[in-house]
Amino acid sequence: VISIACGTWHSALATSNGKLFTFGDGTFGVLGHGNRESVSYPKEVQLLSGLKTIKVACGVWHTAAIVEVTFQSGSNVSSRKLFTWGDGDKSRLGHGNRETYLQPTCVSTLIEYNFHQIACGHTMTVALTTSGHLFTMGGTEFGQLGNSLSDGKIPILVQDSLVGEFVEEISCGAHHVAALTSRSELFTWGKGANGRLGQGDIDDRKSPTLVEALKERHVKNISCGSSFTSCICIHKWVSGVDQSTCTGCRQPFGFTRKRHNCYNCGLVHCHGCSSRKVLKAALAPTPGKPH
Repeated sequence: VISIACGTWHSALATSNGKLFTFGDGTFGVLGHGNRESVSYPKEVQLLSGLKTIKVACGVWHTAAIVEVTFQSGSNVSSRKLFTWGDGDKSRLGHGNRETYLQPTCVSTLIEYNFHQIACGHTMTVALTTSGHLFTMGGTEFGQLGNSLSDGKIPILVQDSLVGEFVEEISCGAHHVAALTSRSELFTWGKGANGRLGQGDIDDRKSPTLVEALKERHVKNISCGSSFTSCICIHKWVSGVDQSTCTGCRQPFGFTRKRHNCYNCGLVHCHGCSSRKVLKAALAPTPGKPH
């Protein structure tokens, strides 16, 4: 198994030989078997038999997959295309309508793109291309599509703060999105209730917004729950000898402002900015040492 996804009422998995299996509640044809019947065991999606499924994602009542399609030409070029099926309400499937699709259907408006990753929210689908561009489709009520010009009916490119950025990873909550760039910067948008966007407030965001609190961190991976966002950060080691000012207050170190190497974040702070914790320099991370 190379990819697995769980929706609220159904699950899907892709195997190393490219087969896609789904099981669970079949309402809205979300399992892709051409009907609305539920299945209590993993069953192969026959329409994609002979093709190679690379990734799969599940929403509440819809499913998306990246499928490798070989075009019959002189060179037999393979491309990774986006397929969606299930409940089409709010145009979450990207087919330009609100119809229910009982079987996997290629998103024709994105046929010229190759895809690397996909994610599904409650009423939206997000797709990341191999060139680092992001497309969204579906519900717009919280600005979760990341483009204020979108009506959600057809897939739209997310731009604004992401123009010129190479997005490496994406994740969806119920109504919000997180995107990690090649510069290890985290952007979030959509529903802001409960502080799920990490912006220090509960406001909705209609366009990608940099999470300033993580600007000094090296964000490696991201993951969204229904109403929260989490990330893994790698220690960014800073030599106390090479740094002459405090990372927090930016004041120069001196006789009265001593430097402290923080073991928790790997940065160098003065005593006042280290939350009055007694931090031993001997505990500071060193290059090449596992922590």
